[in-house]
Amino acid sequence: MDKTLLVTLLLLGAASFMLYNMDNASTKTYSFEQYKNDFQKEYLKEGEEEYRKAIFLRNLIKIEEHNANPKNTHTLGINQFTDLTDAEFQAIYLTLQVPNRNVEVLDEV
Repeated sequence: MDKTLLVTLLLLGAASFMLYNMDNASTKTYSFEQYKNDFQKEYLKEGEEEYRKAIFLRNLIKIEEHNANPKNTHTLGINQFTDLTDAEFQAIYLTLQVPNRNVEVLDEV
């Protein structure tokens, strides 16, 4: 068993345990299977589904912890990005792609 799979399984187990023990049941009943169905998610590479599930569960814990804090002025929820790490989300969606603007100016006749 390679190290990546082992780490993924350990993270999944820890996230599952923490999620199971949380008091707020609003996301506790929301399963990874339901998430995949709601957002039409398919994972084709070997091990990717387990990896994404671990990230999803970790993000559920973050959502619950944030929403349980009365000092926060906004609430978090589950969306199509809940199976991404913060770094993945930033790299994919917060990267400015400046188009190449090599425009040739033509003289009018």
